[in-house]
Amino acid sequence: MNRLFLVALLSLPVLADVPGVELLRDGAREGAEEDLGVASLEDLPQYTIDQAIDDVSGTFSARMTLRWTNLTGAAVSELPLQLHPNAAKELGTDDSSTMTISEVSSTEGPAATFEATRPSLVTVTFASPIAPGARTTLSVRYGGKLRKLPANANDVFAQAMSGLASMSGAGVADYGLVGVGDGLLTMASAYPMAAPFREGSFDTGAPAKIGDIAYNGQAVFVVRTIVPAGMQVVTNLVDGEPEAAGEKTEVVVSQGALVRDLLLVAGRDLAESSKRIGDVRVRSVYRAKDEKAGKAVLEVAADALTTFEKEFGPYPYTELDIAEASLVGGAGGVEFPAMVLIAGMLYRDPGESTSQMAMVLKMLEGLSGGLDGLLDEGGEGKKASKSPTEGMLDSALEFTVAHEVAHEYFAITVGNDCHRYPFVDEPLAQYLAGLAYADRHGAAEAKAAMDMNVKLNYALYRMLDGKDKPVAREAAAYQSTTEYAALVYGKAPYLYVALAEKYGEDRFHQAIREGVRRHRFQLVTLDGWAETIGEGCGDPEGVRGLFRRWMEEKHGDKDLGVSDDGEFVMDAMFGPETAASLKETLPMLGMKPKDFLKGMFGGGLGDDLGGEGIDPEKALKELEDLLNGK
Repeated sequence: MNRLFLVALLSLPVLADVPGVELLRDGAREGAEEDLGVASLEDLPQYTIDQAIDDVSGTFSARMTLRWTNLTGAAVSELPLQLHPNAAKELGTDDSSTMTISEVSSTEGPAATFEATRPSLVTVTFASPIAPGARTTLSVRYGGKLRKLPANANDVFAQAMSGLASMSGAGVADYGLVGVGDGLLTMASAYPMAAPFREGSFDTGAPAKIGDIAYNGQAVFVVRTIVPAGMQVVTNLVDGEPEAAGEKTEVVVSQGALVRDLLLVAGRDLAESSKRIGDVRVRSVYRAKDEKAGKAVLEVAADALTTFEKEFGPYPYTELDIAEASLVGGAGGVEFPAMVLIAGMLYRDPGESTSQMAMVLKMLEGLSGGLDGLLDEGGEGKKASKSPTEGMLDSALEFTVAHEVAHEYFAITVGNDCHRYPFVDEPLAQYLAGLAYADRHGAAEAKAAMDMNVKLNYALYRMLDGKDKPVAREAAAYQSTTEYAALVYGKAPYLYVALAEKYGEDRFHQAIREGVRRHRFQLVTLDGWAETIGEGCGDPEGVRGLFRRWMEEKHGDKDLGVSDDGEFVMDAMFGPETAASLKETLPMLGMKPKDFLKGMFGGGLGDDLGGEGIDPEKALKELEDLLNGK
């Protein structure tokens, strides 16, 4: 490691040249201060983080300098710091990630003390108030433990069952975002985050069991990450080349501006493919053994970005990374600024699964004339084509990638409070994914993909005796992830289908484009978004009426043409012909559709790669010694 380089990094200018601006395209930098309501980008929170991470022990140690300017309009005596890795533990899950702050001190401004208010919240108290427009700089020491993910983390059947089991409301949807398993390490929102300030106060509400973990305003990041030598690191920032940090460690320096959060993925056998869409580098990162799916993901993401830029305006960043991750709890993907995660289960051949449900499904496909396992004409034991299950997963992978790329426009460029307004960005991302799918495959296949990846959520929930309810509720008000998926991901997206049908795609999409321009880098509410679309369509009352019907009322069965009999579920999952055969076969096995979908299965996949670990605390100390010239 070049010590002079690191010393120079510590003294990066923080005035006109904000660190990390190379992540922003030229057009995105223009007018950003006006969009954000700040005099200069240097007024944004700046996080300078040194972190050492070990995948073998699953631990990390870090120090952070937070430069925070008081933009609240009033004097501030306390600054809340959110510890999102502790959310699951606060909600009662024992096998979860943890983070602990051991030290907070002030290096600029009044002296500071800290107190753990609850597991996911630490309150920093200042000796004297921070005046409006004044700045404080805090030095924070912290460390923690990554969640050890199960061996079946990337078994699609096991994860599907995990989601189905949540019908009872059990479990916490932390998705394994601060965890390690199946050769992949993920750290998302894994730093003490200054709580977002909105509507006159800091948002320090308790975490919810359902939905996304965190949302935030825009910030600036400079991050140095130390890992065991030979371990690849990818972040949602602009990453430098790894350099030797110690005898057994390497350091990667990453920078980014106007990003809402920090995300890191690491592994010992990562590979990547990339291409350029104009001046944006699109990169797919995946385990080497998942190269086929990884390259397919690249093409889908690049095409989706092309569609969205054409319809809704420029993407704000110079890079877009799509990374394979070990996600659990039924999550197919998770979005972050300039980088999205896609569940490893969608990269894998379902035939690898050893779960009981996989075995039953293969048997049923064979009995019903399904193609899985049938010999080709030459009798060489090759499959004639993909099974219905494989076809379904191919569609799910493509749709999920398009959905997550769509989030770069809604949740990232145009943000929203994911706890109070999860129904702003998620339904819109589903609708946009359908547009990208149509551009690649045509309207007919896009409708089928929407049936399987959108409407199926609602139909499955209804088949399992779930009741239609209003969508417009806080995430904490939902009783289970199944209910949440049914209404937010399954029913609400068809609001936008209805708007496109009523006002025409061109007019409606122009309204969305204007909304992106108007609310760029800001946070919106449902009412604010409905007002924007209403103005863009030239019919505020008519648009508000559709928002009310789909978001606040209960017409799901009628509007979607779905009932609780399970017919739609079977047809969407397996296609009409195979579904018809399955409906005949299942009774012979003493099973009804509900029994089939709720059946228990186990087994799994997963091969954590062995390697020599490091001591994160020692590695961090070695970096400090280098920086101090020792």
